Amino acid sequence: MIKKSFAIIGLGRFGFKLVEELSKMGLDVIAIDSDKGAIERVRNIASESLILDAINKEALEKSGVKEVDCVVVAIGKNMEASILTTTLLKEIGVKEIIARAESHLHAKILRGVGADRVVFPEEDMAVRMAHAIHFHGVQEYVDIDGPWDLAELKISKANKLVGKTILKARNGFVEDVNVLMVEREKGKIFNHHTEQEREERENILPKDDYIIREDDILILFGRPENLEKFIEKIS
Repeated sequence: MIKKSFAIIGLGRFGFKLVEELSKMGLDVIAIDSDKGAIERVRNIASESLILDAINKEALEKSGVKEVDCVVVAIGKNMEASILTTTLLKEIGVKEIIARAESHLHAKILRGVGADRVVFPEEDMAVRMAHAIHFHGVQEYVDIDGPWDLAELKISKANKLVGKTILKARNGFVEDVNVLMVEREKGKIFNHHTEQEREERENILPKDDYIIREDDILILFGRPENLEKFIEKIS
């Protein structure tokens, strides 16, 4: 069996345990974190340990991650950093990217920007539920540590955005709210195992001229106060 090599980015409890277990298996592991203390913990465990900012593309390219078989983005609560890191890894041509997600919405974004596989070591259901019921029309809400949040909004038939482009939809909020992704219904397929129909959807990275349809699900990104104003305006 060919011995695989790995890079683990983010050395919290999850990332540290990955480095430890993979190293015990005799595999080559590059451990990466921006925190010197975290690197010191794995210095005698990992094949190589690097202190670097994973959202710095030049630093990532020089780290050697492009040469390993698989990179795991184990960054925890800092979802913005995990999304940006995954995007950069895809851009520089990493063979396989596995990313840790804090929620199903986070997972959708990670897959959309290039993650080949997403894992869920933990989920903060209470926070997500509280925000989801606070914002009218929102199916899911992710409270990111820092100033930015993510919201998943399903477009109803009566919604003012139906038939409008993304650019027109963001009128007055161009600098405040971004539409990162759109989930669009493709149709229904029959599952022979359950003998039931299920809805099949596709993920789209929308441009400004994308026309919003009924039942589209918009993945929104912005400060919580701006998200609330935007959703109230269009609902």
